[in-house]
Order: sequence, then C-alpha cells, then structure tokens
Amino acid sequence: MLEDSIKDITKGASIIVVGMIIASLIGLVTQILMGRLLGPADYGLFNLGISVIFIICVLPNFGLGSGLTQFIPHNFKQKQYLKIKEAVNFSLKFTLIVGVLAGILLFIFSDQISLNVFHNSELGYVLKILAIALPFWALHLLGSLITQGYKKPNYYVYIENISMPILQLLIFIILSIIGYRLFGALLGFTISAVFASIAYILIFRVKLDKKVGKNIGIEHKKSIRKEILTLSYPLFLAGFTLLFMQYADKIILGIYKTPTDVGIYTAALTIANIVIFIYTAFSFNSRPILAEYFAIKDFETLRKLYSFLTRWVFLLTVPITVYMIFYSGDILKLMFGAKFTSGSAALSILCLGIAMNALTGISGTTLISIRKPKLNLTSEIVGAVSNIALNILLIPGFGIIGAAIGTSISITLRNFVSLFFVLKILKFNPYNTDYIKIIIYSVLPLTAIYLLFSKISISWTFLIVIPIFLVINYGILSVTHFFNEFDQVILDNIKIKLISIFSSVL
Repeated sequence: MLEDSIKDITKGASIIVVGMIIASLIGLVTQILMGRLLGPADYGLFNLGISVIFIICVLPNFGLGSGLTQFIPHNFKQKQYLKIKEAVNFSLKFTLIVGVLAGILLFIFSDQISLNVFHNSELGYVLKILAIALPFWALHLLGSLITQGYKKPNYYVYIENISMPILQLLIFIILSIIGYRLFGALLGFTISAVFASIAYILIFRVKLDKKVGKNIGIEHKKSIRKEILTLSYPLFLAGFTLLFMQYADKIILGIYKTPTDVGIYTAALTIANIVIFIYTAFSFNSRPILAEYFAIKDFETLRKLYSFLTRWVFLLTVPITVYMIFYSGDILKLMFGAKFTSGSAALSILCLGIAMNALTGISGTTLISIRKPKLNLTSEIVGAVSNIALNILLIPGFGIIGAAIGTSISITLRNFVSLFFVLKILKFNPYNTDYIKIIIYSVLPLTAIYLLFSKISISWTFLIVIPIFLVINYGILSVTHFFNEFDQVILDNIKIKLISIFSSVL
C-alpha cells in the first residue's frame, strides 16, 4: 500500500515538477524581461500592486479551496458526488460575488491607498487595473485547488504552469514593443487570470462533475454549505496569515522604502522561490493521499509516508539551495542585469530561509490532511506575526537585507511550530543521520568546485559547474549506498520517465 502511494505521489509530483520547470522557465523569462524593460522602479510598482491583490484575494477565497482539497477526496471515496457538486458550486458563487465586491472597493479607494499608505501616487493607476483582475484571480485560485482535490495535477499544470505564463508573457511582449510596458505587464496578468478562471470552471463542468443522481433539496444544500464553511473557516484564517507572511515583506518595504527597493528585492525573491518548487510538487499530490490514510486510521503508513516525503524533499532541495547561495550574485546579474546585483546578499538569505520548508517536510500539508486546521492556523499566525514584526523592525534600518532576514526567520519559526504539532500528534521522529549526510554531500563538493573554478578565468563558470556538481553529488549518494528500497521506487520511475522522453524525441 505504501509503495502504491509513493508511486501515485511520485507520478503526480513528476507531472508537477515538469510543469513547474516549464512554468519556472517561462515565469523567469517573464520576470527577467519585466525587470530589464521596466527597470527596478516600475518593476517594484507592479509587484507591490500584485502583493496587495494577493492579500485581498483571501477574502473571496475564504479558505474554500483548501477546504475542498479535504472535502472532495473524503466524499469521492464514499461516492457522494452530488454533495461534492453542491460544495463546489457554492464555493464558486461565493468567491465570485465577494471577489466582485472586493474589486469594486479596491478600484474606488485605490488612490487613497496609494497616497496614504504607500506615499506613491503612481501606484493608484496600478491598483485600478488590478482591481479588475481581482475576482478572476480569486476564481482561478479556487479552481486550482479543486483540481488538487480531484487529484488531477495535469489540469493544474496545463493551466497554471504553462498556459497562464505563456499568455502573460506574450501580452507583455506585444504591448512593450509599442511602448506600453507597465500597462502590458498589468494587462497580461489580468487576461491570464480571466482565461484561467474560465478554464477551471469549464474543466469542472465538463470533466470532473459526475452527472448522476437528482438535485439536492434546500435543507440538504444548507447543511453542505455549513459543512464546507465550517471546514474552510480555520483555513481562511491560515491562508490570510500565510499571505501576510508571503507578502508582508514587499508591502512593508513599499511603505518604508522606494519602489526601486521593492523591485530589487522581488527579483531576489523570485529566484529564491525556485528552492520551493520540489516541496510544492510533492505537497500538491500528497495532501489527498495523506487524508485518505487518516480517514481509514492507518497511522503507521501515514507516518512512513511522511518520513519518506520529508526525506526526498530535503534531498532534492539542499543541492539547489547550496548552489544558489554560492552563486547568488552571478545568477542575479545574468537574469535581471547589473542594476539588480545589490540584491545578492538578500537572495542568499532568502534561499536559506525558504529551504526550511524542506527540512521540516510537508508538516503544514499534513496538519490539514489529518483535519487539524486550527493547529496549522496557529503555526501560520506565528509565522505571520513574526514576519510583520521583524520586517517593521528591520526594514527601516537595513532595507532589503532586513526584509530577507525577517522573512527567513519567520518562515523558520512557522515551519518548526507546524513540525512540532505533527510530531506530537503522530508520535514519531522522521529524522536520522541521513539529513546530515545530505548537507555534507552537497556543501563539500560544491565548496571544492567553487574554490577550484575561482582560480580559473572562465566565462559563465557558475553555469558550467551545474552538471559537474550534480554528477558528483549523485555519485557520492550512490557510492555510499544512501538510497533505500523506497528511494529506488522513485529512481526507477525517474529512469522510466527519462527513457520515455528520450525515446519520443529520437
């Protein structure tokens, strides 16, 4: 049973990883072009506006998407298809209505927010356009989580990781050519949100919705709505605090510093977020599977699966993190240009902080899967409060470095609190000396490679070392017999995928 679950998660994770690699490349190209064409100031304005939108979107979403990731698999297993349909339909209507109201209010008060909060009149124009995108962005967020509840990562990849980034990039390029650079960035974001929201709704109606049974009575509908709202309310609070954790640094940086600082910091954060894509890939497909084990009270398998996932997330994340810390300045210069290289120290700090997600494993996801949303909320509140407090304390004196330090510490605190809850509830310890080995097998080889190439005058050294480092890292893991039987399941799947890819190419 455990091996089957590992295969399911690996299959889903591989789809997500491929999608995220494509999306990361397209997203990076988009961000690089925006950074280079807009410059740090306008790039900062755009991202400041996006941060405001993301935080406001918590209201129309109300945690319904996260609630559905539990509600759908639980009821799907019991073949309660009409119950799922009613919960999804109610969630879509709720999100649309509240999203439209929030967008109207933002449009009306955009100038006041820009002047009184951020002390920048140009931000008002940005917020007015993004206010139009707000309800569609909220619907698209809900739709992405509905596909997660149905364990259909392929739809998520096609829409979220491929179609949206390409659409946004094309619109930005076309409008930039005719001189509307900032407007092109804003319109690209808006149209991609409209497209994604419509696509997700159509997928649910056509592909996922089971056309069976009669309509549900009014009283039954009320009980279903109450159930999904009760389940979602703690997740709404958790989502709200999580978004404050994700975007408080930019918001506070925009209040105390300039849009240019926000632009440079965003460039560093954009690159640092590459570190989390392994965690996201495994987390996406594992939540419903963990929920199923919890539903049948198979805690032993649940513990083993959690340990396995934590180990692999850490194993794949550490080499990426170490590499990006060593070559942060080179990466920023290549991608965003010399104007952004002052963010190299912030990039290194952020990589280290974001990597804490890998060390603590999918603890937050597990708390939601085992129906402990209030404990997850507690960890998110710890992270959000510490993030706001640390950023307010550090940004006025240390600028983007202070933002990076505050954000990294808050991420660490949040993850260790959620890990504490998971270990206490499941009563086990997933950690052993393998985690120390993983760090050593990454740090020592890359240190040697870094010192060696620093003596040689070769262009693009930081790109040349990537395959060398990966081969040496994998070689050490293989020679030291690091991989166990369950690891071999993933390795075999990877080999099969690679053979399939090369065969189709040839």
